[in-house]
Amino acid sequence: MITSKILIGKPNPFQAVTLVASNFQTGFEILGVWNFSNQTEEVDYQSYNRIVMSGVTRHDQEHFAKNPSFFFDFPENKLLLFGNFFPSITEPNQTYALTFFVHSEENMITKTQIPYFHSFLALLIHNVQEIIKSGEHFLQATPHITLFCTIALKLLLSGVQQPTKFPLTADKCNFFLQHCLASHLQTQMTTIIESKDENLAKTYFDFLSLFLTKEQLNLSSKLYTNRVTPGLFLQIVSPQTVGFPPSDLYCYDRPWTWINLDKEEVIQGPDQSIQTSVYQDIMLKFLDSPQMLEEFKLSRPRFSDNCCAFKLVQQLKSVNDMEKYILCMDFFGDIIRKAILMAELVENMKSESGIIQPEVKQEILSLLNITDKSDLIIIGNISSFFDQRVARRLIYGRRDLFNQIYAAV
Repeated sequence: MITSKILIGKPNPFQAVTLVASNFQTGFEILGVWNFSNQTEEVDYQSYNRIVMSGVTRHDQEHFAKNPSFFFDFPENKLLLFGNFFPSITEPNQTYALTFFVHSEENMITKTQIPYFHSFLALLIHNVQEIIKSGEHFLQATPHITLFCTIALKLLLSGVQQPTKFPLTADKCNFFLQHCLASHLQTQMTTIIESKDENLAKTYFDFLSLFLTKEQLNLSSKLYTNRVTPGLFLQIVSPQTVGFPPSDLYCYDRPWTWINLDKEEVIQGPDQSIQTSVYQDIMLKFLDSPQMLEEFKLSRPRFSDNCCAFKLVQQLKSVNDMEKYILCMDFFGDIIRKAILMAELVENMKSESGIIQPEVKQEILSLLNITDKSDLIIIGNISSFFDQRVARRLIYGRRDLFNQIYAAV
């Protein structure tokens, strides 16, 4: 078992973080423990993690996939535990758990606040998975864990209680909403939203309509009906209790997305021929044109290899046709997930004047793994759909500050 020390600001409710591996054949093993400077007493990590890892064998696979997070309260010991399960990328029968031990007597973290951290845990878990996959030493995760705890502490001190911007918990916001928007964009904004909750369906309609052109919005309907209207781009319907004939969608000349809010399902039309033909036209007429590539090199010298668009083009040209669909889905999903998190971080880490300080900006970019300015501009502007002040605060903050000073003079 590897141990390390973490130093963050005070007051600090965190006591320790453990990384545990569980295997159905060999049991579980504590791989690493990160202690905090304010730890005052020894904790039986073995016993507590045995309780945590019992959840892996208790849940079936479907339940486990939808509920990777956990929370335990031990009031008699003044201890809270929260964290995430995540599967091994290289070993199919192995599961890991990253567990945070928190002093409950500090009264800083409550059960209602735990869901807020699931969004940020998703990024931390991704980084830990990559470290495990690469075979690096577990201590390589120390900076990522320290950064997460630092950000979490700042959010707690800011007085945040629960995520309320969207009628979803933070973990669903990470995965379900990003799939909705990614598929909506990928199928040319042709989307049917099905739900028994009319108000929730209209909330999704309002959000997805932000990505429509004026012409597409005119060909959309917010009317809550029991039947799909062919030809519309975006529409909402009640549950199809009598069965929905797929032939009704054959009249579409473009791919479509079906979102079932009650079951949390996102379904795409099986015919991707139109997307394929459009992609091939772009490849033949644009991406593979020597003249266009030369113009790209001359007119975009400031773009690095980390540029979102250029990176995606390189990846698309290196995979077969069957993998392009999955690659685009993952690409859109990653951008949208970061945009959601960016909106939450900027709102809760801004100063009293509303300006994001340079050191805070660097913390946000580091947490979201944004290293290129062009990536920041793309993700920041998409994040503005969730909170229109994001781009102004994070990207153009200095310009606004200069304008305020200039106006005062």
